[in-house]
Amino acid sequence: MTDRLGPAFLLVILLLPAFVAVQPPPGARAQSETQNEFVNVLPAGYFNATAIAVTAPSIVGYVTKGNVSLDTAFMDGQQVAAFSQTGDVTDSIFHQGGDGNYNALLAAPGTYYLVVYAPSAPANVTELYTVNANIDLRNSTTSVGELITIQPGGLFSIPLHVETLGSSSEVDILGASTEIVQYQVFDNTTGQAVFTSPEVTMTNFTVSPTVSAGYNLTLGRGLYILYIQD
Repeated sequence: MTDRLGPAFLLVILLLPAFVAVQPPPGARAQSETQNEFVNVLPAGYFNATAIAVTAPSIVGYVTKGNVSLDTAFMDGQQVAAFSQTGDVTDSIFHQGGDGNYNALLAAPGTYYLVVYAPSAPANVTELYTVNANIDLRNSTTSVGELITIQPGGLFSIPLHVETLGSSSEVDILGASTEIVQYQVFDNTTGQAVFTSPEVTMTNFTVSPTVSAGYNLTLGRGLYILYIQD
């Protein structure tokens, strides 16, 4: 992971079993969600930094699509200033490469930048971002939601439900963080990890064929702990 000084703020929701819809309640969409889409043409070696204003803790999602391979990054003001001098896209909150990139993350109030860089060839770029201040939790039989802070290099743990001591059960894990983290479900009865995620800011975020997020696991008999590593 990239070295940094600030902590990771993380929203974790455990659902047993359940599903989560990240959307504002009816009638509140205009106040709670913003969406912008635009097209840019970038010469080779140039970048575009689009400012994104976040006024309340929000889920920010974005998509970039180009006719050539692009570097896409989500940055704060200091990181953009450094990038303009060094060209190092890895010094960012999250970055990806390819002709199509997307991600989502939890953002505290502040100004952020969606940075798109054409490193080697001219690019026709379509960009889309959304800022959603509402997380609407629905249809959960048992749920635990928590906003936590993990210091750089720190490890957070939370015991999962004890129902798996007698029978198998399903668990959905939905997490969004301000920095890159990794999730692991560990079975204390066997001393083994049963699931380890890649390094992410949003759990299992996909946009095709539909927008979805979260890890769905079936757990056998055991005693489980969810670890989150910054």
